[in-house]
Amino acid sequence: MACVQSGLGTLGFVAGPADGLIGPTTSRAAQAYLDAHQAPLPELSKATSGPWCAHLQDIVRPMPRFDVTSTPEGVLSKQATQALWNAYKTTNHCKRHPVF
Repeated sequence: MACVQSGLGTLGFVAGPADGLIGPTTSRAAQAYLDAHQAPLPELSKATSGPWCAHLQDIVRPMPRFDVTSTPEGVLSKQATQALWNAYKTTNHCKRHPVF
């Protein structure tokens, strides 16, 4: 059940903490998922958590992982951003320029 809760949470359905217990929050999240995706899944219960887990993992596994701790490639430094902003503020009309 923790797998189902985690999978639902990853997909944006608030299932509560991944504590392995089917509570009202988990049941609501599962029903919301079924309503949104019309997935061929049985009603969520302890006995049906296996198919639910497998289904959700098939969706969650291929999702790319994002590195939110380092600066992404192609992002300008503060100095470069300031230079572009200064050029924008002082340009009267659109110019084709290799930097600005």
